[in-house]
Order: sequence, then structure tokens, then C-alpha cells
Amino acid sequence: MKKLLVALLVLGLAAPAMAAEVALYGSFRTHLGYYDVSEDYGGAGVAAAAQVGGPDMDPTILSGQGFDDAGTVLSLSGQSRFGAKAKVSDTLNAVFEAGLLETSRIPSGGPNGNSSQNQDIYLRLAYGTWNFGAGSFMFGKNYTPATYLLYSNQLGDLGDQGDAIMLVGGITYAGRQPQLRLTFGGFEIAAIEHNTAPTVTGLSAAAGTADDLDFTFPKFEAAYTLNTPMITVRPAVGWQTYDTVDRTTGGSEADESVTSYLGALGLQLRFNPVYINMTGSYTVNAANYGINNFALGIANSPALVVPVLNPTGIINVNNARYVNGDVEDSTLIMATFVVGAKLSPMLKVEAGMSYSSAEVDLSATASADQTAYVYYVQAPITVAPGVTMTPEVGMVDRGDLAIDGAADADQGEMMYGIVNFRVDF
Repeated sequence: MKKLLVALLVLGLAAPAMAAEVALYGSFRTHLGYYDVSEDYGGAGVAAAAQVGGPDMDPTILSGQGFDDAGTVLSLSGQSRFGAKAKVSDTLNAVFEAGLLETSRIPSGGPNGNSSQNQDIYLRLAYGTWNFGAGSFMFGKNYTPATYLLYSNQLGDLGDQGDAIMLVGGITYAGRQPQLRLTFGGFEIAAIEHNTAPTVTGLSAAAGTADDLDFTFPKFEAAYTLNTPMITVRPAVGWQTYDTVDRTTGGSEADESVTSYLGALGLQLRFNPVYINMTGSYTVNAANYGINNFALGIANSPALVVPVLNPTGIINVNNARYVNGDVEDSTLIMATFVVGAKLSPMLKVEAGMSYSSAEVDLSATASADQTAYVYYVQAPITVAPGVTMTPEVGMVDRGDLAIDGAADADQGEMMYGIVNFRVDF
């Protein structure tokens, strides 16, 4: 597979080189850090245990089941990438980008094994953009309009392989997805591939059967960007709906509709050399939409506390839940605040925090909610053109899972200190 990918890349770049201008680029990142996680940080069960240390590597840091852990991590960041940008004509451009993962040494399907990460090359971007004068048409795999890149530069590994700049720790983000996008000036609207793995807690197929998920429409997102020399304002909205059918062995079917929508706002202020970045978002059924939040993690509620409402001991507060014949929506509110300054051509400083709060009904009279925070301080140092070393310290506080009529369940904390080594070319 790797040889085929390399061959296709070489042929793909070489063949059109006579007619197109092609520029190669890359960013390779290595992560060195010390992490200390509390016994509650990992949630319940082996599969829910917190892992820090690269893409499903032999977990250097593994908490949960009543044990805390601490240790040193040295790994290749999963955000490392290489790619090519091609200018075919004055009206047509194309981008290809592949990412590099450190191959797992844990057998696929084994304890903590994850077959989806048992690879070392994956596709990040593959799209073309046609400028037709009044606007542009982009088609392929790319970031969606409701993505807020570079509103934070946080690098610590929250279980996301690090370098995720809070896209899964407080900033709304549904991944790089296949899409069709129209852009007119600062306005963007896109039809996007729907979340291909949505579930509804409490509404799942019986043994030997499968849920039928019916998507009549793709996911839609739209955004508008207002830019001035001192300020950038970017509102965004998103919407997705689908029907889920639980086919039971008895022949009956439970048919429910699940609708997700989001509203987000990004604000960037520039007062050279100081900058301030802020985001805020409100999402209904975030996990169904495809938005993850590693700050909240997987909420752990001991099964003995509420055995009827929560027999598995696990509550995903970001996910819609099937209760008494109806789908109850979950809500997720997130916000980030980042302030930084470029002190010299070599040195920057940045500090930031995020707030994430989610809630979902468990029954007609009980609900579950959780609030989490992320804090970090970093000082990127440019030691040579294209070479950056960034020390950073941070903390994740997952707060308590609060359930009506039950004692709060502590979700744990993680503290870390890292140095990120990065080369860009």
C-alpha cells in the first residue's frame, strides 16, 4: 500500500509538471513531554482508558480503573504532513496533502488496539479549486467552512496525538471532509459528506441485526469572513439530519430522526505585537454531527449509582439519547480565549484556555451534565528559518459528571509539560 501510494504520488506530480507549476511542502513534528493523569481521567473500562503517547502506541500514559499514571512521551506527532500545491492555470489550482502517523505496535483489535490508526500514511487533503470570475468552486476533501484554524496554537496531547490547536478541545471542528463548496467574496457555503458513524445512545440494533441510517441530504455548512487590518470576524452555521431505524430480532422497527445544528463565532484582534483570539459555539447533538471533544472525554458514571438510567456506566454527554420512545437532544457549549505576543523575530508567547459544557437528558426527570477546562502557556522559539522549538505547560480539568439524584462523579485531571520540535519547508 505504501509503495503504491508513493508511486502514484511521483507519477501524479511528474506527469502534469510540464503543464502545471507544482510546489512541494512539508511539516514534520516530534513531541517530547511528561504527563501526569489522575485515576479518574480515563473513564471506565479498558476501552475508555485515557491514552497519551502517539497514535495508539504502547500507551506510555494509561489511566482509569482506579489507577493514576505519569511518564515521559517521545513520539512523532500525528499532525506531521507533506504535500503538493499545483497551479494548473490562472483559474484552476489543486492541493494534495498526506499525513504521517507513527505505526501502532499494539495488535489491531487487541487491548486498546485501534485498527484505524494502524497505518503510517493517511490522506488529509485532496481538492481542486476553480475560479470562475464571480467566485470559486472547490471540490474534494478539505477543511469545512465551520473550522477555526489558528485561533489557538496549543500543542499538548489531549489524546489527539498532540498539535491539534484545540480543534478537539474547545473549538468546533468536524474534520476534513469531502465537500462541494461555493465561495463568493467572504461568503462560503458547502454541501459536505455526512457523519458516517453516528449513533443514538439507547437506540441500537439487536444482536445479529444492523441499524439502518437514512440520509436524505448531505451535511451543510456556511460561513462569512470579515477582514480588516485589526480585526477578523467569522460567524458560521451547520446542519445535518438523518433517520435511524433499529431493526430488532422480533421484526419491529423503531424509526427516529436525529437533527444536529451548530452556530459558531470567531473573533481575532491584532494590536501589534499583541493578538487576541476568541471563539464560541453552540451545538445540538455534537457527536452525531461529527464533533469530538477530548477535554470532556468519555464520562464515567459508576453503574451502581443509577443502574436503570445508566446500566453501562458510560455516558456520552455530547450524543443524542433515546429515552422513553423519543430522541432527547444533547447540547454542547464551547468557548476559547487566547492572548499572545510576538516579542522578537525569534520569540513568541501565548496563553489560552477553553470551556466546554455538555448536557443530555437520561429520563423524563433526570439529566447529566459535565463541564471541562483546558489551560496552557507556551513560548515558541524560532531557532533557524523553518525550525521551531516550543516549550508548553498545560492542564486539562474534566470536572464532574453531575446526574440528577446521584452523587457527582469526578472525571479527573491531566497536567503536562512538553517541548515540541517542528521543521517546516
